[in-house]
Amino acid sequence: MQRDVYRATIVSARDAFDHETPTIIWITRETNGYAAFLTSYDGTEFLKWFQFRDAAIEYGVHTAQMMREARTESQASSILNR
Repeated sequence: MQRDVYRATIVSARDAFDHETPTIIWITRETNGYAAFLTSYDGTEFLKWFQFRDAAIEYGVHTAQMMREARTESQASSILNR
């Protein structure tokens, strides 16, 4: 990971399954592109790779918005499988 380009909290630690680990989506700038990750109580998951910054940020913002609207972790994780 080089550095965060975008980060959004989907589910706060207080509302998380384990009441400790928030659900966060973030975009990082890597050596040869941008990567999207999701962190939650069950670990960190790589979501998608991007060559262009704008596309990566758009994906992060859109995914975060969809997941927030889902309001629960189980519904939010199902959005990623679409």
